[in-house]
Amino acid sequence: MATNALMNMFLTCTGDMKGLQSWILSHLNEDSDRKRKGNDGTVGPTEMQEAGGDNGDDEETFYLKKIQWELLITLDIVLRGVSQVFLCSNPVSGLLIVISCCLTHPSLGGYCVLGALISATTARMMVAPPRQETLWGITGYNGVLTGGAIFSFFREDGGYSRMFVACWLASLTGVMSSSANRLLGQFGLPAFTAAFNFIALAILLAVDCDAAHVVTFRGGAEPTDGVLYDLEFFVLGTIRGVSQFIFVDDTMGACLVILAICLYSRAAACAAVTGSLIGLLSCLFLLDAAGGSLDLELSVRHDMKNGLYGYCSAGTMVVFAGGFMYDPFKTASWGLGAFGCTLAALMQVMMMNMGVPVCTLPFCVASWAMLLAHSKQLTTLSAPEVKDEGATSDDTI
Repeated sequence: MATNALMNMFLTCTGDMKGLQSWILSHLNEDSDRKRKGNDGTVGPTEMQEAGGDNGDDEETFYLKKIQWELLITLDIVLRGVSQVFLCSNPVSGLLIVISCCLTHPSLGGYCVLGALISATTARMMVAPPRQETLWGITGYNGVLTGGAIFSFFREDGGYSRMFVACWLASLTGVMSSSANRLLGQFGLPAFTAAFNFIALAILLAVDCDAAHVVTFRGGAEPTDGVLYDLEFFVLGTIRGVSQFIFVDDTMGACLVILAICLYSRAAACAAVTGSLIGLLSCLFLLDAAGGSLDLELSVRHDMKNGLYGYCSAGTMVVFAGGFMYDPFKTASWGLGAFGCTLAALMQVMMMNMGVPVCTLPFCVASWAMLLAHSKQLTTLSAPEVKDEGATSDDTI
C-alpha cells in the first residue's frame, strides 16, 4: 500500500492551468459585454464610462485593454501549441520548451513559435475546428514541428526563402491536421503528428538534390571526437532522445524539455525518459546483432549519443504510459508501450539505412499499430468533460 501511494503521488498530474486561460477569457469577454451594453444604452453613464463608450479617450483605452487581453490569450494558445508536441497543454511548459529550443539556436525557438501561430490561425480561419481545440493548442503543434524541421534541415543561405517556406508549410499543416483527424478518426485513431510527417516528408524528398539549399538527411559533418559506451553515453543519449522530438540538440535544453513535461505530468516525463532509453538500447542491440560487435561507425555512435535513435520511442511510450489515454498505474500500459518503443526503433533504423527522412513517422506507425491491437489489458482513462468556458459571440483565435 505504501509503495502504491508513493507511486500515485509521483505520477499524479500537476494540471493544465485551464484556470489561467479561463481568467483571461473572462476578462476579455467581460469587457466586450460591457462595451456592447454601453453602446446599446442598457447601462448607466458611470458604467458606460468604465466600458469606454462615452468619449474618444475612454474608447481608445477600451480597445487598448481588449488588444492586451487578446494578445494574452493568443500567447497562451501558442505556448500550449508548443507543449502539445509532447501531448501537454500548459503555457509554462510551452515557454520552457521554447527556451530549450533557443539554447540549441535562437532562431529555432522563433521558427517553432511562428509555426504554432500560423498553423493555429490558418486552421481557425480556413477550417474552423471546435473552439476548444484551438484554445488547448491542438491545432498548433504540427506547425511547431514543421517550423522546426524547416529551420533544422534548410541551410542558412536560404535567406528569406526559408522563412517563407516555413510559413507556407505551417499554414498547410494547420489545414492538413484537421484532415488527418477526420480520416484517422474513422478508425478510432488519434492523428498525432501525421500532418507534419506528410508535409515534411514531401518537402524533404522533393528538394533532396545537390542544387537545393538544404542540409539533407544523407549529409552532415562527420564527427571527429571519439564516442565511448560509458555512463555519459547512455545518460546523454536518453535525455537528448526526449528533446530531439522537437529538434533540441543541447543537454541543458533537454533537461528543460523533461522539466516542461514534468510540470504537466510526472507520469509523462517518466514515460518519455523510459521510452528514450528503450529506443536507444533497442537500436544499439539491433545494430550490434547485425554487425557482430559494438564497434559501430563513429557517426552512428555520435547520433546515438545525441538522441537521434530514441526520440520516436520516447513519444510512443508517452502515448501509452504518460497518463493521457491509459492508466499509467497499470503494468499493461508500460508493457504495450515498451513493445511500441521497440517497433519504433526498428522502423527508425530501417528508414535511416534506406536513406530516407525519418521525422516522427516511426512514432506514429508504432503507436497506431499498438492501438489497433485493442488490448483488453489496458484501462482507458475517462475523457475530461469539455466545457466551452467563456464562449461568447466574439470569437477569438
